[in-house]
Amino acid sequence: MHSRHRYHGRDVYGTRSRRYNETHRLGSIGLQQYSFMRLYRIVGHPFSIDKKFTIYENGNEQYLVRGGRLFGGINGMILEDRFGNALINIQKESGLHWHPIYQLLSNDGRELANIRKSSSALSFEINTVYGPYSTTVMSQSLKYFSIRNAHFQNIASWKQNGVEVAANQDQPFLLALIVVIHHLIPPPPTSHYVGR
Repeated sequence: MHSRHRYHGRDVYGTRSRRYNETHRLGSIGLQQYSFMRLYRIVGHPFSIDKKFTIYENGNEQYLVRGGRLFGGINGMILEDRFGNALINIQKESGLHWHPIYQLLSNDGRELANIRKSSSALSFEINTVYGPYSTTVMSQSLKYFSIRNAHFQNIASWKQNGVEVAANQDQPFLLALIVVIHHLIPPPPTSHYVGR
């Protein structure tokens, strides 16, 4: 059974009932692994001026990601619910940084997370209102990866069968985070085989 998540007065089905400024408590969950994951399919629209991604669950459109640049870049994208309500803003932090820093912002401008590449091309520093997150990249070429919370629980992943998000987690937040990480994973280095 899914509860409702209020984004400043707007209800989105499928996530826990809480506000971003409330304290996140796992309570008795502890190190328990999540047994129920929600499965999404993210479809890109690389040549669309406005609509960049459509996110489906069970064949039904649940979220849209709009904005950003026509080719590449995710700066300025907005994740909306299926009714067109803006939920999460993706912004590239201004200033000079060795690695770009992306922020997830609520629709009133509060920072929910910041994401940056660390020294390794396949690891990221992810600080969120829910605590630090970490990632494991399973396939660099296919951009398959998983996300763990501060309790080392797998809470989301992008795999061959689609995008999975633990049912008791903040769905829009994790979907926006997944879009950013997927964008930041670099293509694998090309290898040249020289035959005899």
